[in-house]
Amino acid sequence: GVGKIPFAPPRWLTHLLLNRFLDQDTYLLATQQPNVLRAELQAAASFGHAPASVSPRSPAVSVPTSAPAVADGTAAPHAEAAGDLTTHSGEAPGHSSAPVPLRRSLYKYRSPTERLLLEVGRFLDATVPRMPQRYTDARPFLATCPPRDIVLDRFAQHTSVCPDSLRLVGRLRAVQTAAWAAALFLTVRRLASPTLFPPFSLPPPSGAALGAATPTVAAAAVLLCRSLAAVATWLAVLVASWAPPLLVAALGWGARYVSREFRFAFSEADRDAALAKVPGVFRDSRLGQPRPA
Repeated sequence: GVGKIPFAPPRWLTHLLLNRFLDQDTYLLATQQPNVLRAELQAAASFGHAPASVSPRSPAVSVPTSAPAVADGTAAPHAEAAGDLTTHSGEAPGHSSAPVPLRRSLYKYRSPTERLLLEVGRFLDATVPRMPQRYTDARPFLATCPPRDIVLDRFAQHTSVCPDSLRLVGRLRAVQTAAWAAALFLTVRRLASPTLFPPFSLPPPSGAALGAATPTVAAAAVLLCRSLAAVATWLAVLVASWAPPLLVAALGWGARYVSREFRFAFSEADRDAALAKVPGVFRDSRLGQPRPA
């Protein structure tokens, strides 16, 4: 079995990973919401709960003329008295014919495991229309999908109402400001130092090479190795002298990167990069081929 980890991860780390996961599908669901809301308004108007006139600028919602089969094999319940988002198939009012559920024309339930979704849909269809004054104003039902930076704004939807994440973002801002200020101070002090660059000198040739009329290959190889070692040592001393401001600046950039995860972060470029990884897991060449025995 799977046991518990020996330590409890911070809650903000769990929230960060969860927000990344939700951003992959949230905007796709948001683009479908206008279609579902227009279908609900259409069904409400058919019962007289909403204005029958729909704005010409909004796309029409097609209402099926025959009741589709129910996924679980049972007949669709008649829920006109409860206010279900269903409409009749054009027969005379008061006729006890089976209603045509609009939800089944919008969603395709193909798996027996989706019975829970069916039950949730029935509950929503029977409960949502009972909200007081829900259909007083039709404009929210005819609105378009907001842009990506609004739908996936993690700060407005999560950080601002989560004490743990909000506290972390405040601390990261303080760390970022302090780190960049310290990096600037260390950089200025390093530039003002009289020894901006460490001294450098190549090693002299060996005595045997100086006494010989023509240096041997071995002496030249030894001199080259000593020169390369001297250059490597000089570079190491130079990097070590600039290490404090560089490390402190890197700390500030790290704090900025983590705090960015609690705002809008999943842009279209990030989405395209995520989609580009899909063929590596599910190759397009495998589609349509027979399953190996």
